[in-house]
Amino acid sequence: MKKILLFLSGIFVSVYIFSQENINTKIQETFHSISSHELLDYATELSSDKYKGRLSGSPEYLEAAQWVADKFEEWSVKPANTGSYFQYFNNAYTEVFSTGKVIWHGNIGSGNDKELKFPEEFFPGSNSASGAITGELVYVGFGISAPELGWDDYSGVNMNGKIVVMETGLPYSKNDTALGKWTPYAYHRYKFKNAKEHGAAGLIY
Repeated sequence: MKKILLFLSGIFVSVYIFSQENINTKIQETFHSISSHELLDYATELSSDKYKGRLSGSPEYLEAAQWVADKFEEWSVKPANTGSYFQYFNNAYTEVFSTGKVIWHGNIGSGNDKELKFPEEFFPGSNSASGAITGELVYVGFGISAPELGWDDYSGVNMNGKIVVMETGLPYSKNDTALGKWTPYAYHRYKFKNAKEHGAAGLIY
């Protein structure tokens, strides 16, 4: 009985190994059937000017996606369970209809006013509704409150109704090993939230 079991086990192992070898051979054959010229052609097509950079949600992006889907169908690649090569979802975006105007006033009465150019010198944010505010400008460095790292730009500063002026980035040096701990404080959404929690009426950065 043991001899029969061992014999059958040997057959199954042989079949499994043989099957694996067949699969690996087919994969290798498929890989080697793809030429570098074909890959270059695909990359050239998708990076061509007619797709205008394939901005998410743009007509050109959808056109490029359809080109890829057509290739999948040509290669007999089956679509997902939905029966489609596409999965649609909402994608939030910002569209500037009017740039507005930003004028930097020098000393009162000096005539040293400067109108900033869009988008080279200013860009309106998309994190709040439109509105008009007036307030004192207060510089708060990086706008970060990180007590566990011994840092708080708002310490001793009353921001109620005032406009925050801050820098992007983080207060760390190249030799700082705590970069990973600083990283969450670099995100714009954190800095906006932190300014709001400190009573700021607006933010410039």
